[in-house]
Amino acid sequence: MNCTFLSTFLGLTPTELYPSEVTDSNVNWVCCFDPNIESAQIQMARVGKWMLFIPPRYINECWDKIIAGVKSGNLYSAKTLPAIKVDKVYATMIYTKDYEDKEDIARVLNYLVSVGLKGKRKIYYKTDDQTRAGIYSGDEERSWIYSSDDFL
Repeated sequence: MNCTFLSTFLGLTPTELYPSEVTDSNVNWVCCFDPNIESAQIQMARVGKWMLFIPPRYINECWDKIIAGVKSGNLYSAKTLPAIKVDKVYATMIYTKDYEDKEDIARVLNYLVSVGLKGKRKIYYKTDDQTRAGIYSGDEERSWIYSSDDFL
């Protein structure tokens, strides 16, 4: 597996291991990003993400597809939990640069569908601002702004 990993941009720890192999409790996320996109080009207040919840038996295969998507330019950035932080599923985020750019959000979703990362269940898209505000599923406030049903 060969990919450039994000480290200082979001304060994340870099690794070249599969998520299932990361057992260091100091690692919060396993990350991959397009090195051709400079952090200065990204307005953090505009970032959003498709949220996938991947069973442990599929994470390495799915991570390979995510890395291939980043390398091919179909995806901009992604992160997933390391094995040490997983309870039942790997929370995996597939990022877009602008949560109002519905064309790009749909394009990324179509990529996820085309490589088998979406599956049959509805998936949800939320802004990073929602995450920073502590808005999560199960809360009173809706924790997402789009679902895959809005685009497919």
